Amino acid sequence: MPKIRAGRGASVSREPVPGQEIGSLAGQAITGHELCTLGFRSWGSSYREKRLLRRILIVDDEQAVLATLRDFFTELKLEVDCASGFDEALSKLSRNKYAAVLADIQLSRIGDTDGLDLADFVAERWPETPLIVLTAYGSHRVEREARSRGAKFFLHKPVRLEDIGQIVVGLL
Repeated sequence: MPKIRAGRGASVSREPVPGQEIGSLAGQAITGHELCTLGFRSWGSSYREKRLLRRILIVDDEQAVLATLRDFFTELKLEVDCASGFDEALSKLSRNKYAAVLADIQLSRIGDTDGLDLADFVAERWPETPLIVLTAYGSHRVEREARSRGAKFFLHKPVRLEDIGQIVVGLL
C-alpha cells in the first residue's frame, strides 16, 4: 500500500465511509459522506467561481498517467486540464486559476526535478492553490524540498486512484 503523507494541518485516512470522519484539513473535519457524494460547499460565490474551484491541473510527462488521472477526475465531475511538461504547465498556470495542481517531480530527463520549479511558480503565482506531488523517484531529501517549496502532499507512485481522489476532493 502506498504511503500518504499529509501536509501541515492535513490528514487523510484510507476508507471513506458515509458520515464517518475520515480526515481533516486545517482543522476542518472531512467526512466520508462529503467525499462519497462530492458535495460542493457554497460560500455564496457565483456559478463561474464555483466551476473554477472544481478545476484541476495535472502535470506528468507520461501520457498514460495523464489519461488515467484525467479520466478518473472527469468521472468525479471535475474539470481537468493536463500538461505533459514544465513549459506547458507554466503556460496553463499563467492563464488559469486551479483548485489544485497535481504534478510529477520529474517532468523530463531522469534525475531532473523540474516539478520542484513548478512548485515555486504555483506558490508565487497562486499561493492559495494546493500542490500535490506525485513521484516514482522520491527520497526524503526531495520530499523535504518539495514541502519547503509549498507542496501540501507528497505521494509515492504507484498510488491508488482512490487515495489521490480522496485528497483532491478534500481540498476542494
